[in-house]
Amino acid sequence: SIVRQDTPVCDVCGNDLGSTLGRCPFCGAHQERANASFSPGYRHKLVNLKEGRPVVDKAIDKLVKVIDSARQEGFTVLTVIHGYGSSGKGGAIRVACRKLLSHLKDQKKIRQSIPGEQFDRRTTRVKDVIRRFPPLATHSDLGKKNPGVTIVLV
Repeated sequence: SIVRQDTPVCDVCGNDLGSTLGRCPFCGAHQERANASFSPGYRHKLVNLKEGRPVVDKAIDKLVKVIDSARQEGFTVLTVIHGYGSSGKGGAIRVACRKLLSHLKDQKKIRQSIPGEQFDRRTTRVKDVIRRFPPLATHSDLGKKNPGVTIVLV
């Protein structure tokens, strides 16, 4: 599919705003049409793998499908919410998700993934990503060291 270069996106989460005024339908951030970012080639999607409390296999199947459809639909960045797990040492979905993302990167099916706890503007890797996709500079998880999310560049 063709990626529209002029699609307004939310300054906070980067999801398409369409004709929405007021609040972003995805993250709830206040939007004004004048403030909507136009970033050529940048499309962002929020993916919640823990919604509905799926078993690991279902969550991983969903992630594979979302990555495939994101690539076809022209999304360049995904924020994957996998949660940290209730055990206090990292949940099974988080571990499986990151293992899959590493495998997909090795196969060149994704460009890279950045664990939430490493998503900090002080790192060279994140600086480079923000330079390529400036709307990520206002991402709600930037600098929060959130182990329950992973940023994926498709």
